[in-house]
Amino acid sequence: MGWLTLALIAAALNGGVSVVDKFVVEKQIPDPIIYSFFMSAYGMISAVVMLLTVDVHTAPLGATLLAFFSGAVYLAYIVLYFAALGYNDASVVVALAQTSPVFSALWGFLFLGERFDTLTYIGVGVVVAGAVLISLERNEDEQAKTRLRLNTALQLMVVGCFVNSISQLMLKYALEEISVWG
Repeated sequence: MGWLTLALIAAALNGGVSVVDKFVVEKQIPDPIIYSFFMSAYGMISAVVMLLTVDVHTAPLGATLLAFFSGAVYLAYIVLYFAALGYNDASVVVALAQTSPVFSALWGFLFLGERFDTLTYIGVGVVVAGAVLISLERNEDEQAKTRLRLNTALQLMVVGCFVNSISQLMLKYALEEISVWG
């Protein structure tokens, strides 16, 4: 299976999960920290099941520790993501989560020596502009003038995407030493 197919499947699954997350955050568990705790517990259960049922490759200690630390940093992103779901629709928050590649492109440039063409940088600019446009809110101030401001979900997701990009950078370094697909 190619990377594009895997990416499209992941995006489709993520979209469905985000709708369920929004429902749970609004109706069942409104506290993003408690919800993140439950999600982490399910993740640990999944990890144990995989460890017991799948041939897991051993990895160097440094890569393993970096991957664990990446997961801990990712948890901070998840808390911010669930908090953002409490402020806006799932479709908006998921779109805002697509700003992570902006930071990833920066880390790729600074730490991995990746260079992109002009069209890629234009695409990054379009992503940023799109995130700002879907996040604008109108506020009526006391003098009846309409004022636009960026919503809380965008603010949470910008910080969250920054944190997520650091987690992804650490994971990339860890995975360079590990054969993922056997």
